[in-house]
Amino acid sequence: MSCAKTCACNQVMVNTKTGCVSSRVVEKVAWVMNKTNASGALNFIDLTQTLNDTYFQGLLNNTDPQARLFPLPECKNISDVRDKSVLESAKDGTMFKVRDGIRKFDGFFFPPFASPQLVAILQSERCASPCKFSVDANGTIWGRLSADGTKLYPMRMDAGSIDVIYTNPTDTEVEKVAYSYNLHPSERDCEVRGLLASDLVGNIDPLDYTGLMDVNMTVISASHTANTVVIQLYDNYGDIMPGMGEAVTGFLAANFALYNITTSTAITLTGVVEAPIGTYTLSFASGVSATNHLKVTPTKAGFDCSSIPSTVIIAT
Repeated sequence: MSCAKTCACNQVMVNTKTGCVSSRVVEKVAWVMNKTNASGALNFIDLTQTLNDTYFQGLLNNTDPQARLFPLPECKNISDVRDKSVLESAKDGTMFKVRDGIRKFDGFFFPPFASPQLVAILQSERCASPCKFSVDANGTIWGRLSADGTKLYPMRMDAGSIDVIYTNPTDTEVEKVAYSYNLHPSERDCEVRGLLASDLVGNIDPLDYTGLMDVNMTVISASHTANTVVIQLYDNYGDIMPGMGEAVTGFLAANFALYNITTSTAITLTGVVEAPIGTYTLSFASGVSATNHLKVTPTKAGFDCSSIPSTVIIAT
C-alpha cells in the first residue's frame, strides 16, 4: 500500500476495503534501542528469524551496547498524540499541507520504579540516537515495518526533545518521574505495524522482559595461602555508602573468571560460595604467589558488569 510523503505525478487513489487488523491498546512499556549498532548498521527485529526467548535474550544481553534492547519499566498516565498537520492557506482559501504534526509522548513512572537513578538512566538517552518499540497491554510490539516486510524497525525519537523530571512526594501524592519526548518528524503513522505476542514462539510475553542491571564490585580480600579471593557485588540502589548498594545475588562458579595477570594464565576455580548474600568467596588451587596480580571478571545474563574497572588484586 502506498504511504507517500508527497503526491507523485498521476498518482491515483488506493482501494478502500479493509481487512482484519490488530487493534492497538495502551502502551505499557517501551523497548528503547539505539538507531544503529557499533558497525553503523540499522537495528531491527528480524521477522525472518525464530522469534523465541533465545532471540530476544540475545538482543537484551548483546555485548554491543549499541545493538542492545533496553526495556523500560511500566509507564502510566500516558498521553500519546500527534499535533495537527502544519498547513498553509492561499488567499483564496485553498489549503496546502506543509508537513505532518509532531507525535508527542508524555507519561509517568510510579513507585517502585520512580527514583533519581531512573532519571539518570532516561536522561542518558539524550546522548544517543534513541528509538523505541512500543509494547502495549496485549503484548503486541509496535514498530515501523520495512518495505519488504522482513524487518520491524524501532521508531526514531527526537533526542533533543527528551525531558525527564523527578517529582518529590507530598502528603497526597507519591514520588513520580515524568518522561516526555517527541517522535522524530520522519516517523509516519501509516508505516506502523504490530508484531503480535501470539506470533512469537514458546508462549513468551514481551511484557515480562526487563533491562540489564548494572553491577559494581568491591574486593574484600585475596590470599595466596588460603587460595581465595573474596569480593562483593552490588547494584546502584539501596544504601549510598560505598560498597553498600543492594546486594547482587545468585552468581555461580560459571559466572566468574579469574586471571593471573602476572603469569598471563587463567586460574581454574575450585568453588564459589555466596555468604552473606552478595559476597562471594572464590576458591582456587595453589600456585599463586604473594606478588601475583589477579583479575576477577563476573558475567551473567540479565546483568551488565562492563562498568566494573579492570580491578587488579595483589595476592597477599
